[in-house]
Amino acid sequence: MQVTSVGHAGFHIRTEAGSILCDPWVNPSFYASWFPFPDNSALDWDALGDCDYLYVSHLHKDHFDPKNLAEHVNKDATVLLPDYPVLDLKHELEKLGFHKFYETTDSVKHTISGPKGDLDIMIIALRAPADGPIGDSGLVVSDGKTVAFNMNDARPVDLDVMTENFGPVDVHMLQYSGAIWYPMVYDMVSRVPRRTSVSKSVSARWIGRVSTSSRSARRGSSRRQARRVSSTTSCARSTTYTAIRPTCSRIRWSFSSRCDCTGTTRAC
Repeated sequence: MQVTSVGHAGFHIRTEAGSILCDPWVNPSFYASWFPFPDNSALDWDALGDCDYLYVSHLHKDHFDPKNLAEHVNKDATVLLPDYPVLDLKHELEKLGFHKFYETTDSVKHTISGPKGDLDIMIIALRAPADGPIGDSGLVVSDGKTVAFNMNDARPVDLDVMTENFGPVDVHMLQYSGAIWYPMVYDMVSRVPRRTSVSKSVSARWIGRVSTSSRSARRGSSRRQARRVSSTTSCARSTTYTAIRPTCSRIRWSFSSRCDCTGTTRAC
């Protein structure tokens, strides 16, 4: 088994029995306020999309990218479909031209057979009211030698059903939210103390510093707050964010980044 990161919660899982493309998100969503970080648009999506199986965990726009699916992913790929209360995900994929679906049962082990061989899979579907009708899900894959669990941003409560059916997990894929503005060091208030400086540790590998300044203005005129954030990581990445936000809470960003992490492959 070979697992390749393709950005955000996306993975390409290659086995002797076929390949699975998971959550291939490339294009910005939510009015371009969310986008994959690091940038993954330079990957060979035609090659990645030439897959045997497609898994879209749920319909959130940082996992379901209709443009990328329509333009680059093989429409003859078998879609591994989570067991959701509604068929919205299936209907959206049908609109894009996908026509082969393997409908799973929540937390049940299935064996899927193809021309290249058999794979054991399980999709753990989140179906509670708090998850909403479009749900969320995680995928377990076994080729007989390696067990991989793509949990993406799901939060399954009971993992015993997985270990009882598959045994120990060899590869656990758990995403962080790289879709939203990173580092998470800005606030959503319209008033801040004048000329303040705040430092915040985001994680063990991310440290951001925010410098905030505001210029007082007469009542009725606009006030703008400018912030510049710089961050470094242990990988080959340097990032600069600049935000100009008036008091109406509309944010205008300029963004530049460089990273060589996306496309990392792990052989299992």
